[in-house]
Amino acid sequence: MMMLENSLLERLNSSLPPGDSKNYILTCYVKVKDIYGAYAINSNNVVVNEYFNRSKLYEEGINLFLEISPMIPLGSVISIGSEILNTANCSVVPNCLILNRYNCSKKDFTCGKCMNGFVGESGFRNTICLNASQTVNISSLSISQTTKKCSYNCSNNGNCVYVNNLGKQIEAIDCSIFSNYCRAICVCFPGYYGSACSLSQEQAFLKFAFKDSLMQELIGLVGNTSLDNSNIPYFTTLMRSLTQRPQELLLDTISDAMSVATSIMSV
Repeated sequence: MMMLENSLLERLNSSLPPGDSKNYILTCYVKVKDIYGAYAINSNNVVVNEYFNRSKLYEEGINLFLEISPMIPLGSVISIGSEILNTANCSVVPNCLILNRYNCSKKDFTCGKCMNGFVGESGFRNTICLNASQTVNISSLSISQTTKKCSYNCSNNGNCVYVNNLGKQIEAIDCSIFSNYCRAICVCFPGYYGSACSLSQEQAFLKFAFKDSLMQELIGLVGNTSLDNSNIPYFTTLMRSLTQRPQELLLDTISDAMSVATSIMSV
């Protein structure tokens, strides 16, 4: 995440996303260069704790967006905003070490990928990963260990259902961690949103509106830029960051995202 690029500002105040989920350390870098091209790089570790008040997080994000937009390049503003929006809620997660998975970092209430040397359900999950170098008797594992799971039991604000790749609902016992043809998803109760049904209506409104505002700015930025092979990767990265959680996009935001994607792919 680049916060500031080629600026004459001596100081920048900004909110930061939480550090890694183990000790919340975030490494910040600064690169200073002169008119002759000589430069120096320095770094410092800071502790940025988890945000427990999600509404406040999104409100701060909107305020940050309004405060720094006139000060730094718009692309950097979109990058910072996207990082805030994509911050995973890792306040409640199982013991990822026991599951042979990396710590929570990308998906709410969910452990990371399988550790090196272990295999299991791909991606960010809360299911067990098995030692790839050892023969495991699958029958020795319980049904609860081998069945795919919804994150944080849908925060008790929804039902965990199992569907196949055609979208047809199936029984939990038929959705094993070894299958690539089914998935566990949360169906939220009215008034709750998000992949784990963890967002209240207020939180969802703030988050979705913030993301839509950033998408509008990206549309303007792309429209005012002469697109070529040198900047396409940059805009693609911004686009990917904003659409990282498709279930948190308004229909208008999805339409706008498709418009931006069309502009990028037409180059």
